Order: sequence, then structure tokens, then C-alpha cells
Amino acid sequence: MSSTINAAEKMLQTQQFYNSLTLAQVFGVSTNRAASWLKNIKEQEGYKTLESTDQSGGLKVVSINGRTASIEDLQCRALLFKRPAMLLQSP
Repeated sequence: MSSTINAAEKMLQTQQFYNSLTLAQVFGVSTNRAASWLKNIKEQEGYKTLESTDQSGGLKVVSINGRTASIEDLQCRALLFKRPAMLLQSP
């Protein structure tokens, strides 16, 4: 099951701006659910974000609790190779 944490990790990993529509497409959920995740990410203390200045109104996660790399990126660095796809969790 997807959550705010999973959404924030994905946003941190890709380093792209997301609005409720684009985030909903990535996770296959409703735009209302994606909008609530974005609202949580903007309001909770552990997330540092940037807001897009264009009309899309996107949000970009810069860090999670001071961490600027996603968990997956950190795991790849620790293992010194990219984890095989079969071991990765799907969103």
C-alpha cells in the first residue's frame, strides 16, 4: 500500500516536481489521495521541499529528515551495485 512516506521517497529519488495528477499517475491512485500526500509532505516537519514557480504548482522533495538521498540510492551505494529489480518493492 502506498503512503506519504513512499511518495516522498519516490519524489526524493527522482528529484522532479510533482503535482497531484503526476503523483497519482506514478502510484496509480486518485488525485485526491495524491493531493493529500502532497499536503502532508508540505506540512510535516521532516520534509524539506521546493514549490514550482510555474502554473503546474508542483512540489519537489529536497530532503527527508535531513537525508538528501533516497533509501534505494543509499542501499545501492552500500552494496556498490544497483539492487536487482526482483528485490525492489513496487510502489
